[in-house]
Amino acid sequence: GTLENVMDPSLGAEVAGRVTRVLAFTGKKVARGELLAEIDQQDFEIQSRADGAEIARLEFLLAQQERVAERQLKLVAQGFISQNAADEAVAQRNALRESIVTAETRAEQTRRNLGKARVTSPIDGEVEVQIVAPGDFVKVGDPMFKLVGTTRLHAHLPLPENADRTIRP
Repeated sequence: GTLENVMDPSLGAEVAGRVTRVLAFTGKKVARGELLAEIDQQDFEIQSRADGAEIARLEFLLAQQERVAERQLKLVAQGFISQNAADEAVAQRNALRESIVTAETRAEQTRRNLGKARVTSPIDGEVEVQIVAPGDFVKVGDPMFKLVGTTRLHAHLPLPENADRTIRP
């Protein structure tokens, strides 16, 4: 007969970059969540700082635009300016609010990519094949490891039909 693994995932790169460290090798037993390799995180860290700076810049602009819109609405109420001028200030304020949402979403994606630069095992098992080495450049989807689960196996046993009464788990 033969044994077949129920879980045998192939791990591919979720972000592009240079592999800086490989901790797993063919034949190594690994636990779920164990670090197998790292992809250079420096570009993601730089992008994260840039995202933070952009959010701060937009928040300062929004605070200023909030004050402008408030003043414009008071001037409209007093009859000193037209409603169109106040509407323009309110529209700019609303656009800045949406720009902040966009920048925060981009920052969240950068944080997710930063986490994906750490390649971890999704299962308890064994490394069947190590495909990458330190210094390799990987693109999204490039294979890095092939794992084999060791906790659940299926047995394929070719037996004659009349043996079914004598076989026990």
